[in-house]
Amino acid sequence: MTRIPGSYERCLRGVQLLRSRGLPLKLKTVATSINKHEVFAMKQFAEEELGLEFKFDGQINPRIDCSQSPLAVRLTPEEVVALDMHAPKGVSEYRRLAKHDLEKPLSNLERNEKVYFCGGGIKGFAINAYGEMEFVCFRSRKPSAFGRRQ
Repeated sequence: MTRIPGSYERCLRGVQLLRSRGLPLKLKTVATSINKHEVFAMKQFAEEELGLEFKFDGQINPRIDCSQSPLAVRLTPEEVVALDMHAPKGVSEYRRLAKHDLEKPLSNLERNEKVYFCGGGIKGFAINAYGEMEFVCFRSRKPSAFGRRQ
C-alpha cells in the first residue's frame, strides 16, 4: 500500500533487528478496502512465521495535513464488524467492551479534564514507510517524528 519500492523488505528487516535486540514487538495493520482480503493471511504470517502478536484496526483518519484522501479506502462499519467477528477474540472483545461501557460509561471522562485522551506515544509508536519512528495523536494534530538511526 505504500507504493515505495523495497518498503516490505525494509519492514521485515526492521522486525528482525528489533527482535534480535530483545525488544517487545507487536504488529498491527489498518484494514482497508485494498487489503481487507489479506488481513487474516497477514495475521497468520505474523503469528506463525514471525512468532509475533498481530492485530488490525479499521480506523482511518484524515492525514495530518487534513487531506481526506485516506478516507477513500476506509471500510464501512459493517465491513469492520464482519472482519472483527471472524477474528478469534472478536466477539468476546466486543462483549467485554460493551459490558465495561455499560458499567462505567463516564470513567474516562471523569479521570481526564479533556473530552478525549490520546495515548499516542505512551505505549507505542509507528514506523512509517520511510523508516521513521512517529508518535502521532491524530485528534490533536500534534505530530512528532524522529528519524531512524542507521
